[in-house]
Amino acid sequence: MSTSAPSPGSSLHDILSSQQNALDDLIGVYEANGRPVPWFGAGASFAYGFPTWTGFLRGTPTDARTLAKVEKFMRAGKYEKAADLAYSAMGAAAFESRFRDTFCVDGSIPTGPTLLTQGIRLIDNLAVTTNYENVLPSRMEVAFGKAPRLFDVLDPDLVHAPTRPELSLWRLHGPANNFEQRVLRTREYDEKYGRRWFWQSGNSFTPLERYLNGLFPRRFIFLGCSLTNDRTMQAMEKWADAAQATTLSFAILEAPPTEDQVARNKFLSDRNIRPIYYPRGDHGVLPGLIGHIADRVEPMLQRAFGQMGRGFSIQSRLAKGEAKPVSTAMSPHLDLTHLFEEQSLHPSRSWVDVATCVDDFLTANPCDGDQRIDCAAHLSVAYHLGTRFPDSDKRRAQLVQRFGAKSETWSSLDGRSGPAWRIETAIVGTGDEWGIVVDSKVRGVEQAIAFLKTLPVIGNIIIVRPPDGDDGFVKGGQHANSIADSIVQAAKDNIPPTAYHRIKHVVVVGPWALAFSLGQKSMTLGRVQLYEYLVKDGQYVASLDSVRS
Repeated sequence: MSTSAPSPGSSLHDILSSQQNALDDLIGVYEANGRPVPWFGAGASFAYGFPTWTGFLRGTPTDARTLAKVEKFMRAGKYEKAADLAYSAMGAAAFESRFRDTFCVDGSIPTGPTLLTQGIRLIDNLAVTTNYENVLPSRMEVAFGKAPRLFDVLDPDLVHAPTRPELSLWRLHGPANNFEQRVLRTREYDEKYGRRWFWQSGNSFTPLERYLNGLFPRRFIFLGCSLTNDRTMQAMEKWADAAQATTLSFAILEAPPTEDQVARNKFLSDRNIRPIYYPRGDHGVLPGLIGHIADRVEPMLQRAFGQMGRGFSIQSRLAKGEAKPVSTAMSPHLDLTHLFEEQSLHPSRSWVDVATCVDDFLTANPCDGDQRIDCAAHLSVAYHLGTRFPDSDKRRAQLVQRFGAKSETWSSLDGRSGPAWRIETAIVGTGDEWGIVVDSKVRGVEQAIAFLKTLPVIGNIIIVRPPDGDDGFVKGGQHANSIADSIVQAAKDNIPPTAYHRIKHVVVVGPWALAFSLGQKSMTLGRVQLYEYLVKDGQYVASLDSVRS
């Protein structure tokens, strides 16, 4: 179970290569339905402006001699002793005031994905944290559309949490604003973690050790944790002995100094923890590293708590060789394939018929809450669907984005961001209407531009495409939403007010989530004429008109 550490300055690719064996073991656990429980430490909240616990204690205003003793206790993993010393040196009122001012605040909101947002993607139904502040529960609510049920240190109902179909968070040290549940100083550790009192097969266990041993046959994956020899790790060692090395947990950890690596690996091995190391001091690689793991394992998660409320699926395209909808697992399901002949609209049907069927389906299946949507449909259908979930609506949509046999779940707040796309304009004719081309390099933007040039009503076009050097892929729901925002902003910035009310001719090439996100902004974008590309005919044809539909 020994793991070598990557060299300082290693790229993400190099890190993944050097940690390949450990990563393969982790993925194998998910493939075997092991579903490790994410365990978030103080490092997970650092990007939100909160200090690590060692950082907090080092910042306590005490004399140099006391601070040296605090450091000594922390190096030994005796954080409660360090807290006792700082508490005594500062006085109760001053210490508690500083604690509240540090942890009973909202924190800052970073841009882009973080260790925390990527780690949340690994949550199946349960997470654990030793953090005091409310960043994790609030971001879980944002990600899943519902607040997690919170368990304190030794809540008797916790025994059911691993198997209950409910989004849950075990706050091992309690919240910052509740001193009765908080675990900080030695007295609180003794009260909440408990002294040894439970006997089994001649061995004594503290309540915490018993909970770890009995409640969680599932593994953990530690994120943002330092994993020193504190009481939690001592309980993990006891749990590992009881598990007889059959339950392996994982940890994303900063690589130790070369001279300490053997001892570090032994410490972790004694607790049945397999490390996945990143270079010392290079904490910026963590969102990418954890995101890589999440990209591979998130489709395997069951998430039986139904995080987005009721779901539905819509299909208008048949997969190659299919004679029936690809997936009807999500109920209710709308099958629009009878309105089409392969990709083309049936000669006896109109796009108004398509929009009417979608609207009638949504009316017959109302839902005031958030929705999970699986859409294997034309981009025009996805756009129209987005208009029914506008940004002004408080409902949130979670989108099942398929890539062949694989799928990912996207939302506008999923933390999957990407680079800003280029905005260009071009004069293509003498008409007084505008065209908008959005192309993710699936076909290349030139064909769409050439098509719009054939429309005599168009005089100018806005071109939205990936930056040079980018792979052209939309990275996730947040990226799709930001691209859609930039499209609307480009229209507002470039189309004269006297022409803004006219039809905008829009060609979108990309994942259906991008068309859906653009549809969500239709109130600002205004009247739109959409076009579909028919692969069989190699040409674009007019589809939905947002006013007529």
